Order: sequence, then structure tokens, then C-alpha cells
Amino acid sequence: MSKLVSIYITTKNRSNLLRRAVKSVFDQTYKNIEIIIVDDGSSDDTGAFLDNLKDKRVLVIKNNFSVGAQVSRNIALHASSGHYITGLDDDDYFSPDRVQSFIDFWDDDCDFSFLYSDSFSIKSGEIKRIDRPNHVCAMDILKSNCIGNQIFTKKSNIIEVGCFDEEMPAWQDLDLIYSLILKNNKIGHVNKATYFFDENDRIDRISKKNKDRIIFAYNAFCKKFNLNKKEQQLLYMQVMSPNYNFKIEMSDFSTIFSKGFFVENLAHILKTLMRRWLV
Repeated sequence: MSKLVSIYITTKNRSNLLRRAVKSVFDQTYKNIEIIIVDDGSSDDTGAFLDNLKDKRVLVIKNNFSVGAQVSRNIALHASSGHYITGLDDDDYFSPDRVQSFIDFWDDDCDFSFLYSDSFSIKSGEIKRIDRPNHVCAMDILKSNCIGNQIFTKKSNIIEVGCFDEEMPAWQDLDLIYSLILKNNKIGHVNKATYFFDENDRIDRISKKNKDRIIFAYNAFCKKFNLNKKEQQLLYMQVMSPNYNFKIEMSDFSTIFSKGFFVENLAHILKTLMRRWLV
């Protein structure tokens, strides 16, 4: 008998994009699913759209006021009933075979921590495939979130590492992935692109956080996982990556090189700076 897969979506004031995301879940070839949608205090017509979803597989939870993505994800997680669980950002969408590809790959005998897949990036009408590395370790995650922000795993695995850290002001996905790898480094790469990232520029993009907030998350991450100086140096390069495109200041270089000089880190530092300056 097929096992239930929970798919959670947290949303706020993105009703048009949410419709696309929800449809992509309804279109899954794997049918034993439940969809948990947490509306984090929307003021647009999201509520009306959700009220009209009559599918028995859908559970809608409406927050009376905005509590943030990480709290909303935990609300969805604790409300879920699936053996497996995965997430979908409200501005992204799945290919029809995404869940089935994970189910086909999962091997209970291997005791996976989680699975991840390749993906597509959509921007300005152009679609580019993002090929993920086949093997990832904890140090790789410090360099960059090279596997994407949505994984497939057993619900129990996330519960065991304490769910999403509600104290993290950003990098909640990075925090969860790192926690899972530290507990169990058996992770699987599904070599199929089944996730579509919508990276079109929009005012409401969650990733457009201010630099102080990201640095706060960096410091919290270092403290939580007791990173050594070498690890701290690698992680800080994420603050300077083209993903954020923050202005590079002397204080950034001061932070980096105050950790020390590590030959092993030098190539990654230079690569990140070159990517930044070539953008």
C-alpha cells in the first residue's frame, strides 16, 4: 500500500502564484497525498481562493496574524499526517512526477536522512536547468545551499531535529538541512529536475532581506552549531554571494580574515568574489 505524502505550502498575499503552485500539486501522478496550506495573515483574495478548495486532500490553516514562514511551516508540519513530507514555496511549482520520483528512489533499508533533486530556474521568460551535486556533506552546505530549499524526507526525521528553528530570522532551510546532515549524512540525489524556481524580480520576494538580518542569521547559525573559525569563514561567504547582491564593504573583508587564513578556504573565497564581481 502506498504511503501518504504531506506537501505543505505557506503563503501570504500571493494568490495568483499560489493558484499555480496548488495546481501543480493536484497534478501529481502520485495520488496518495495531502496538501496543507497555511495562510500567514493574507490581506488579498487568498482567503477566498482557499475557501473554494473543496478537495478532501486539502487542509487549510489560516493564521489570524502573520507569524512568519518558519512558524507557519511548523504549524503545517505538526498538522500533517503523512509518513513522508516535502514543501513547496507559493511562488514555485512542481513537475507532475516530482513526488513519484522521490517515492521511487526512497529505500527504507538505506535509512536516508532526506532526498533532493535537480531543478529549473525561471527568470525573464528563460528556463535554465540547475544540476545539483551527487554527493553533499555538511561542509558543502556551509559553502552554499547547493541542494535547494525543498527536500523530501520522513516527517519523523524533521521532528527528531527539532523542526524549523523559529528563532532564526533567515536561513531556516539551511539550518534544517544542516541539522539533518549532522544527524544522518545518508542523503540521496534524484537526478531529475522536478522543481521550478520562479526567480523573477518582484517586490514581495522573501529572499530580498536586508543585510543586517542575514548577518544576524549568520551569527545565530555559528553559535547554534558551535562552528570553528574555518567553518565560520566559509559560511560568511554566503552573505557575500550574488544571491543577495549586498554591497561589499570593508567590514565584510574584516569579518572574513579575522577568522584566520586557511589555504583550504582560499579557492572558495576567490570563486565567490569572482562570481559576485562578474554578475
